[in-house]
Amino acid sequence: RWRECQFGMDTKLPFGAKSIVDCTQMVNEKSFSYGGVFGAYVCPFLRNFEGFRGSIAFDAREEGGARKDLYMTGCDVGTHIDSPSHFFTKYPNGKPARCIHQLKPSELIAKGSVIDVTKKVEENNDYLLTTQDILDFEAKYGKIKDNSIVIMKTGWGGRFEERKCYENKCSKGLIHFPGFSPKCAKFLVNERKIVGIGIDTPSLDHGPSPDFPTHKVILAADKYQVENMNLEQIPEGIGSTFICSPLKVEGAPEAMARVFAVLT
Repeated sequence: RWRECQFGMDTKLPFGAKSIVDCTQMVNEKSFSYGGVFGAYVCPFLRNFEGFRGSIAFDAREEGGARKDLYMTGCDVGTHIDSPSHFFTKYPNGKPARCIHQLKPSELIAKGSVIDVTKKVEENNDYLLTTQDILDFEAKYGKIKDNSIVIMKTGWGGRFEERKCYENKCSKGLIHFPGFSPKCAKFLVNERKIVGIGIDTPSLDHGPSPDFPTHKVILAADKYQVENMNLEQIPEGIGSTFICSPLKVEGAPEAMARVFAVLT
């Protein structure tokens, strides 16, 4: 009985939650970076690779010791957060753009407005969330609250472990997946007081986008973004609080993150 309570099997959930859902995609050796679109090489996730001081890893558990792993990875592998410095050195007002370590806990823990467009994405893989989608959502659930994170649930997260399906390249080599429209992003930063946006695809801009206008709108407004989320168990609506916890790497433009949804 004590053991069950000690490990949380017989205790009430915190925050008055009905459930707590892990919205983080699993990272392993099959995980990849989305940096190639700029023509730059960005490292995928590597574990215990050769070449670092001649050592792969350390495992002395059989001898009563401990195990140590060595990882090398791009900062955007798996579920991750973009800071404003991902695209900008300065904001339009001239102030330095914030990096990952400068994002505040009061922003990273936020009420969620989850907009489910899965059916629309089934009909159009390049679907862009519109301002009308936002207004329709608000007509059903009420106006998006101040300091919320707006989450676009597309159903794409179920493809994450299969890179070919996740990138969804056509015969011309172009990738196809849904995202936020720039007009929708402008509406959210100008007409609603959000802290950020999130999505279950590789990018907040849809796949065919050549110049990432949604990134530029959101990040120039000093908001953050969450990409590669796992939203399969998250219902549409406003009954959730998201806890976004990026690695606190000084000066980083992006960072891998563990993200939870507290459903109440």
